Amino acid sequence: MQFRYVLLSGMLAAALLPAAAFSLWQFGDVRERIAVEDARQVRLAGEAAAVVAHTVENASRAVLVAAYSASIPLSEQPTPALVRTLGETLRRIALSQPVIENLHIDDATLKSRIFWPLHNDEGASNLNMNHADRWHAGALERSPGTAAVSPVFLAKGAFEGLTVNIAAAIPPTGHSKETNGRETGASGAVGVVSAALRLDEFGRLMQERLTGTDLSAVLFDEAGRVIFPLEGASRDRAAAIGRELGVGGAGAGPVDKRTHAAGSEKAGKAEKPSARTVELLSVPSEAADEKTGVAQGEAAAHKIAFVRAALPQGAPDWTVVLYREASARTAEMTVLQHRALAWVGLVLLMTTLVSAGISTGLSRAVEKLSRFLESRRSVPVEADRIRFPRELADFQAAYAETKAELDRNEAALRALNAELHAAVRARTAELEARRATLEALFDGMAEGVVLFDSDCIAAMNREAKRFFPTLAYGDAASAVWAQLGLKAAPQAGSTEIVKTPTGVREVLRFEVRAKGSEGEEFGGALAAKPEAEGDASRLEGLLIRDVTAREEVAQLKENLLGMAAHELKTPIQTLSLEVEMLGRVDSDAERAPILNDLAESVRHLKTLVHDWLDVARIEGGVFSVVKAPVQLPLIVRRAARMTHARYPFQTVEWHFEEEAECLLGDGERLLQLFSNLLVNAARYRQLERGSSVRVEGVRRGDMIEIAIDDDGIGIAPENREKVFERFFQVDATNRRRSGGTGQGLVIARAICRAHGGDIRVEASRRPEGGSRFIVTLPAFALESVAASPL
Repeated sequence: MQFRYVLLSGMLAAALLPAAAFSLWQFGDVRERIAVEDARQVRLAGEAAAVVAHTVENASRAVLVAAYSASIPLSEQPTPALVRTLGETLRRIALSQPVIENLHIDDATLKSRIFWPLHNDEGASNLNMNHADRWHAGALERSPGTAAVSPVFLAKGAFEGLTVNIAAAIPPTGHSKETNGRETGASGAVGVVSAALRLDEFGRLMQERLTGTDLSAVLFDEAGRVIFPLEGASRDRAAAIGRELGVGGAGAGPVDKRTHAAGSEKAGKAEKPSARTVELLSVPSEAADEKTGVAQGEAAAHKIAFVRAALPQGAPDWTVVLYREASARTAEMTVLQHRALAWVGLVLLMTTLVSAGISTGLSRAVEKLSRFLESRRSVPVEADRIRFPRELADFQAAYAETKAELDRNEAALRALNAELHAAVRARTAELEARRATLEALFDGMAEGVVLFDSDCIAAMNREAKRFFPTLAYGDAASAVWAQLGLKAAPQAGSTEIVKTPTGVREVLRFEVRAKGSEGEEFGGALAAKPEAEGDASRLEGLLIRDVTAREEVAQLKENLLGMAAHELKTPIQTLSLEVEMLGRVDSDAERAPILNDLAESVRHLKTLVHDWLDVARIEGGVFSVVKAPVQLPLIVRRAARMTHARYPFQTVEWHFEEEAECLLGDGERLLQLFSNLLVNAARYRQLERGSSVRVEGVRRGDMIEIAIDDDGIGIAPENREKVFERFFQVDATNRRRSGGTGQGLVIARAICRAHGGDIRVEASRRPEGGSRFIVTLPAFALESVAASPL
């Protein structure tokens, strides 16, 4: 019975898992499509809010421009020509913003002086109208330079209908603060500029973003009043959505004249949700508009999927809501749930019937097979012979053949075991001999070697014991670092020079990883332990070499160069002056080339001495620069001229971005930097051609990056960091043709770092090859001063 239950469970699992996976896939596909639609709705809501904010901002700027344009005419006695000019200016400003329905200027008594359009829809003049009871009258008390946005209200007069006003105070001119006896507002304003906005223009701009979608847009002001749509069933539904969402005082009608005069200057804005997620909302069906296709008067609520977005910071406290019908998404999920339940029921029924038929035959075959295996016979009796299923019958026959084969192999295994025993003994003797050889090599090494296991000393050779006489096996690795004067373990693969009381040591920490079957121990303590389940093993250790004599020779060399440079400086300067004097007093043409060669040799010696002195300053930590504003193109030009005098075959091209031309730096040191790089390009050119160099300067954030790209012999990747070491040259043979002592790039890096930058080298990007030196220096930032509007 237990077998039947197992079979039934297996078949149910085999049938239900694909059905469940398919159902989950369908659910996931529907959710993904809904998520894509929701993401599009969220994105479009943000775009619609940005469009509305941008439109209001442009209209506000237009009102401010009109206010500043009217400052002089209203502060002084305007002439008819000035009034005509201002009227034309007002017309152009209004026409530049399609959202503006009308635009007019009132004086300090709130009488309209200039109006566009000049006449209302009935043909009456809009001039000399008293606007003291209008919303924009409150702007006269505001500080000039800011614009206020009103709530939605019902306009009367020049324009009849729902609108939003933007108003700004007109400032007095600077030289007319007394206003010549004219009336002014409490803030000193001489008038007001007011613009009535077309609410349908906001709807048109939002609908442009929604073209080709099933989305509808609603725009509310800070009090929850509907700005768009303006009329019809769509407006009724928008008001219902506002009431359900609790947007401000949603559903309230438009205000009239100066109601809510504070406009967008409320003491505190309630933080509105930004366009983040799509939510579901039930709206009464009687509020359905013509776009939904739902008849009015239905009792059931109507579900919509909506997202709301507040206008960006600094814009009016309005809210944009985008919504679409949610009936399709809920219906599709319901159908999928019913379909999944139907699949489960059908699979359960079919699996139960099939498993019941199969389990009976299988149970009988298993009983026969069990009796046959317990009998240990090679041929089954007729009662135990299996005929169904075929697989078990084949297994029964194969078992008989296998048993006979096992008997034959048993004898062969006994013989093989004897051979393997002899081979193991021979291999063991070979490994013992190899271990003894390795121990002798390890102990006889000239360098000290310390091996670690789990951060403890596992082995030390004779030389290492001489370096660390107080350490023993099992001591912590930190004891080694302490005796070397190191605070922490050195990085693997890196070499460090350590000075100890007994001498100078060169230390190299290494890690060796090996794979293979030969993980035999070395002296019992040198075994590499596996890192994981596989056959990878790791050995950690420390190689110590006594380099006291080498460091002493290097120090003597540095001291000798420093002393030689200081001692040669004065004689070479004297020799240079004497050669110059000889060139002036001796006019013999035959001796002129000799004097020129002598002068060139003296200049070369001076350069070497100066380089040695700079290196000595770098080593002594006294290398410094004097910063002042410099222009990099001029310095590169001087360096190119100086190099061309020595290497006339070299051509230099340079280009600097405008933002990368100036910085604070030492002009002479920067000249030395670029001269060294150009001289290196000339020295290490390819023999078959001259030297061509390109210099490019670009601004990258707070740094200026100057690339010096040549077409020379190039630098191998392993030498690109070594070229900045003392005395290192790419071609260090006796037959090198480059000249120099290998100090130029050392000084170049010191100059860059003294300025707060650095230098590196990489392969040239030119097809003919070469090197590309990248110099980075801090940029010289100038703060821009914004001009005041006229």
